[in-house]
Amino acid sequence: MRLLFTVFLFLAFEASADELVSGKLNLVGNATHLEFKGTATWNYQLQQVAGKKGPEVHLLLPKVEESTLEKLKNWKGQLIRKINVERAAVDGKVKLVFELASSKIQAFDYLTDEPSRLIVDFFRSESEKEDKPAPKKTALVVEGKRTEKAKEKKKEVAEEKVVSHKLKIKRRTPAGTEFMTKAFSENEIQTEVIKLGLYDGGDPSGSRFKIKDSEIKESSILDSRENIYLKFPILKLDPIRLQELWAKPPIYEITAEKNEEADPKLLEENKLARLLLKFYKDEKYAIFSKTLKHFRTEFPDSKYDEMLGYMEADFDYKKWRKDGELAAFERAMSNYRLTIEKYPNSPLFERTMLLMGYSYLYRKDAFSTLQTFQRLMRLRPQTKYRSQMDLAMAEAYLSLNKYKDALRQYRKVASTPQQPEHGIEADYLTGDVFFSKKDYVKANDEYQKALRAHPDEWRQYPNAYFNRAESLFWLGRHKEALEAYGNFMQRFPTHSFGGYAMTRVGELLEVLGAPKKRSMGAFKESYFRYPASEGAKVARVQILTGRMKDMKERELKDSLKTLREIAKNSKLAKIEEYVQIKIADGLYDRGEHKESTERLEKFYQQNPTSVNLRVLRSRIVRNIATDIEEATLNKNFFKALREYNKYKDSWLKKSKRLDVDFHVGLAFEQAGVYDEADKTYRKTLNRVYSLGKEALKSSSFEKYPKKDVLNLRLAATVSQKGEYSKANDYLKRIKNASELDARQQVELVEIAARVAEARGNMQMAKNFLTQLTNTWSGEPELVVSPYIKLAQLQTKTKSYSRARGTLEKVLNLVNDSGLVSKEDHFAALKLKGDIEVKTQKKARAVVTYEEILKTFSDRNDLDPIRYKTGELLLDMGKVKEAERTWRPLQEKGSGMWAKLAQEKMKHIDWKRDYKKYIERIPAMEGFEGGKIQ
Repeated sequence: MRLLFTVFLFLAFEASADELVSGKLNLVGNATHLEFKGTATWNYQLQQVAGKKGPEVHLLLPKVEESTLEKLKNWKGQLIRKINVERAAVDGKVKLVFELASSKIQAFDYLTDEPSRLIVDFFRSESEKEDKPAPKKTALVVEGKRTEKAKEKKKEVAEEKVVSHKLKIKRRTPAGTEFMTKAFSENEIQTEVIKLGLYDGGDPSGSRFKIKDSEIKESSILDSRENIYLKFPILKLDPIRLQELWAKPPIYEITAEKNEEADPKLLEENKLARLLLKFYKDEKYAIFSKTLKHFRTEFPDSKYDEMLGYMEADFDYKKWRKDGELAAFERAMSNYRLTIEKYPNSPLFERTMLLMGYSYLYRKDAFSTLQTFQRLMRLRPQTKYRSQMDLAMAEAYLSLNKYKDALRQYRKVASTPQQPEHGIEADYLTGDVFFSKKDYVKANDEYQKALRAHPDEWRQYPNAYFNRAESLFWLGRHKEALEAYGNFMQRFPTHSFGGYAMTRVGELLEVLGAPKKRSMGAFKESYFRYPASEGAKVARVQILTGRMKDMKERELKDSLKTLREIAKNSKLAKIEEYVQIKIADGLYDRGEHKESTERLEKFYQQNPTSVNLRVLRSRIVRNIATDIEEATLNKNFFKALREYNKYKDSWLKKSKRLDVDFHVGLAFEQAGVYDEADKTYRKTLNRVYSLGKEALKSSSFEKYPKKDVLNLRLAATVSQKGEYSKANDYLKRIKNASELDARQQVELVEIAARVAEARGNMQMAKNFLTQLTNTWSGEPELVVSPYIKLAQLQTKTKSYSRARGTLEKVLNLVNDSGLVSKEDHFAALKLKGDIEVKTQKKARAVVTYEEILKTFSDRNDLDPIRYKTGELLLDMGKVKEAERTWRPLQEKGSGMWAKLAQEKMKHIDWKRDYKKYIERIPAMEGFEGGKIQ
């Protein structure tokens, strides 16, 4: 059988080695999608080069089947003009040469794991789209020249119109989705997703982000309750209004004085003001500042003072934006404030106050934001920016955790918006209030309400998708959360929160019980698609700790170093604690329970106020419990009891784990301390009866002993104490014997047979064992012990022939299966020899006993068998062989069996000497044994 299996594996390997790569080419949206399959390991090269006829992409592959090559050679499309095939003469590799229709066409290649595929997507870059004439830049022009009152009034009206036009709020564009500037169809969205690598040709609908109800495992969900998960930040919309203000700054202009008869001082003022304007435009801050100081000294009441005040503030504001210098920001705000207070009728008044308010909001200075916008509303009660400022103030209130005030602001805008888009924005942002206060039920409801009310505006509000998914996750609605994260990634594939979403998908697949390859695939996708994101760092932690089980020491050392760096550099809250727990889990998977426990204990002691102390304790206790369990499974009861005694007054003192008590009882049973085992089992069973079914659901953290298993162990224990009536009672309490594992089912019947034997019902005992051996005849490791017990019963009832037949089955299994333990082999041979002695088959008994002496020469309990063998040889008249068999006993020189052998040998020597003496007497010639021959 093994030979056939080896041959089968060899043939299968040979077949896989000759497999050819196959592929298909098709259009997906506006992209050309090329997909190859046929090997688990991809050794390929992709290059974009300048060919003779234009741009080309070269793809070098292993052997490709002919039918695929023929289809590729016949392909023609808008992106790929022609595909040429070049074959290597030596190794059989194939080079595919793609002649591209334009230099703007790009190729993106990536691999998938399940199934293994190589995918190459061709798409046209955005830069090749038809260039449209750039819209004229609208700017605020500030002229620094005095005019007559009527002219000045007319100019103020014109400038105010420019201001209004300048600050008109555009529709919000979602962060990270720059390509979505129009209402794309689903097909067009899919095309854009391809360009970003999120598209999978074998999974166009995103099914890898989903799980069927039949695949969900309750035990995995129970396990997740013992894990910690990091709080990812709320997704807030980008400060688009501030960016609009940045994009269109005011333009300052000063015309030269041409009146030659003007006052020379006015000409000098104009000339110096224009010089300051030049320094401003050239961004020469130091000389501008020095010259401005001189200018103000010379012309304290200059008509250019307003403009220069704004320019001075602008200089500091630009410096803050460039270098992040807080002092520069504060100077800018101070100068803006002084200027608008001095010139309250300035055409820049509202723009400047809006810039200040949004800048404070950008810097998370909520108090200053509220002050600025409330002042603007007070000074300009009819401003058309009221709704926008209400939205900004709502965000400021939210950052101060003033949830009622924030909600009031959003409700106000939603009910009476100055523009329809403002009301839509308020509806979409209302959910953020409830999400921030951790009212996830209400948050989910508000996001869904907004999506239903304004379905065409979804592109502008990624927060509704991501934050809703997070809400569902923290509500424990795992399957819905998984679908919501997948929806977010399908709609916003380039968003900076994609790393968070993809990592959460991996965690949810793990929670719901999907195969490990699927969850690890999501973590890998997060790490490779969003490498710079915080979410990718969490995915990296999952990848490294998930692989620890199979790592070699050097790789483990490097991985631990990487994990320390992540914990140190990540900005996520609780990341260090998270990393430490994941490392401990990785070490646990490696079987290094002691190292895992020591790491957890150290972190526990250093962080006594952690909110996750329960999680840390549960892992420490799990490690201890696993060590005790493994010790009992290996029948190392001494180690199990030592571990228990080591921790019973510390980590195990307040632990209510039933599995620990169960395995401690098992250790006592294995040690033969049946009274303690009995007491521990009964205590555990009483606790099991007191708990409900829900409380007894097992997970990988704690496998609760079942009632039937505990009753079986109690039956085994009391039967060893000779309390067979109690043993029978415990056996009767076992309700679902078929749900016990195979060994437990065998043990149950063995105990029943032992009870029947003790009650004198030998036939029933034999019937139990006979039925048992017939039932499990195909499982050598299960039937050996029952065979031996059956043979013992048959021997007791003097059914020697049947007993020999039963023992022969055991001895045949020794040779055929190799699964019989040495102890059972020894017991079978000894019982066989004893039966042969009882049936007066001395020669056979000697052969059997000698086999024992030879096979088990390292045992310390062979003296009785050695003595019996020599005695049988002596009875058979084989004195020298008996003497040789007893020699090891004589060499010991002590012990009962050695003394008996010495006495026997002395008697043999006396008889030998006596015989020689008799033979020397002439009269005794012909006399032997007292008879005349």
